[in-house]
Amino acid sequence: MKRFIQDVDCPALGVNLDPANLRGVSCEDPVYAVETLADYIFHTHAKDSINTHMGSAARFYGMRNLDGSAREISARASGFKEVPLGKGLVPWEEYLKALKDHGYDGYLTIERECGENPARDIKIAIAFLQYQLEKLY
Repeated sequence: MKRFIQDVDCPALGVNLDPANLRGVSCEDPVYAVETLADYIFHTHAKDSINTHMGSAARFYGMRNLDGSAREISARASGFKEVPLGKGLVPWEEYLKALKDHGYDGYLTIERECGENPARDIKIAIAFLQYQLEKLY
């Protein structure tokens, strides 16, 4: 992605970083993503997730190659579950520190798309982020 953004060379092109999808769907390290894409992060979600089983993210999303065959990405997660912020696999303390260390001062947008009580989970997320950010600043 970084090479693509650099090749396009347009200041309006950037990244909406979603650490929960990186971690939960693709088994990628969101801290590494910040370190790699820091200059291009325009926005980030504040969402968390867990893996439910291993498989192919490409298969999970139904991605296809240009010839129509199923795209395979080995050793990725094909199942994930969104969970309340701070209850999943995103290493929030390290993720927020990486954002701070790389000068990100944009929004952390809480995203809670499911659960029994999303409104309660959002209130918990606000308190969780306030606590984490107070430790950093």
